[in-house]
Amino acid sequence: MPNSALPRLETVEHDAFCCPCFGWLRSSVTSSRKWDQRHSKPTARIDIFKRSAADQPHHSFFKLPPELRLWIYEELLGRRVAQLVWSRGIVRAKFFLPVEDPQHNPQGVIFLADRVTTAIILSCRQAYHEALPILYGQNTFCSSVGNLGALVRIGPGTWCLSYIHNVDLSHSFVSPLWKGSPVAWDKVFPLLEQMDLKRLVFRFELVIGVKWTECNPRVDTLRDSEWAFRVLGFRSLQFFALFLRDGISQEYYVPDVAQEIRNLLIEPQAEDRYREYLGRENRIVHVVDH
Repeated sequence: MPNSALPRLETVEHDAFCCPCFGWLRSSVTSSRKWDQRHSKPTARIDIFKRSAADQPHHSFFKLPPELRLWIYEELLGRRVAQLVWSRGIVRAKFFLPVEDPQHNPQGVIFLADRVTTAIILSCRQAYHEALPILYGQNTFCSSVGNLGALVRIGPGTWCLSYIHNVDLSHSFVSPLWKGSPVAWDKVFPLLEQMDLKRLVFRFELVIGVKWTECNPRVDTLRDSEWAFRVLGFRSLQFFALFLRDGISQEYYVPDVAQEIRNLLIEPQAEDRYREYLGRENRIVHVVDH
């Protein structure tokens, strides 16, 4: 881990997101240009889970019971909703308190949470080993579909994906036709499939002056789309939600297809229904099961 990462943490703004190993990363490259390879993460990564590069400190903190250390890690690093934003090559995050209602929009939350304090992860190998799964596993990461790849690449890196359990993705459509952005899904699903997802939420927004409730026939076609087929491959999910919003009502609409997908994913006898679905649609089994 670079020594320069620790001083950066002392000057991080409230809404800045620091990668545990690389600190606060910057670049002048805009989103419309190809990412310069010299800014990418090194291909040969030192895995300090297996060996340490220096002698580790023997601090009294590690004499505390494991349960108490876990509680401290959770207070410093976990149980938050992180709204990730990529702006001018900088990955930032605003942290909010989680809410019970999944229909709640993280961007509209008025209850800000304390920012994540990553300094404890950088202190030594044992803290890194104990706390890193909490940082990525106990927080809900919110992002737009189009920015997810850049956020992962510029921020923590793809190596952390297997630790992530909770994702909340938003996507804007200029038309109620679901075939409008196949490129975006082709890029985002390979990343999602590398995660150990337990909770997955999609928020679709229609940016034209038409209500979702007036597009029900086209909403119903979503159940037969490639998007739904890929979602149904996440067989380890414990929670799934789909919300639609348009520029007229500014309120979320929950389509019937959301419950239909849950019936094939997480409800009782979901596996039997899923096999029937595959046979009826003449699909090849596509399962992501960690």
